Amino acid sequence: NEGRRSERQGAKLKRMGMLAGVSDVFVAKPMRTYSGCFIELKSLQKTGKYGKPTPAQLAFIRTMNAHGYFATVANGLDRCIEVIDWYMG
Repeated sequence: NEGRRSERQGAKLKRMGMLAGVSDVFVAKPMRTYSGCFIELKSLQKTGKYGKPTPAQLAFIRTMNAHGYFATVANGLDRCIEVIDWYMG
């Protein structure tokens, strides 16, 4: 979703309903006290540090948390799997 695109490609995706900031992973199963789970996945960069969420991604996470979802950032696939295991447990 956060990839670089031409203006034309961006306009087409917007018409199709793409929304900036939406998390990479969504678990569409209510569990615990949450309506679902959103996870923004960040990968390890060449610098040895994980990527940082964009302002749009952070806003989406805050909004989803406020609406009864569990939403978070996971640094790496292993952490993402840990979050899903916790959520589904």
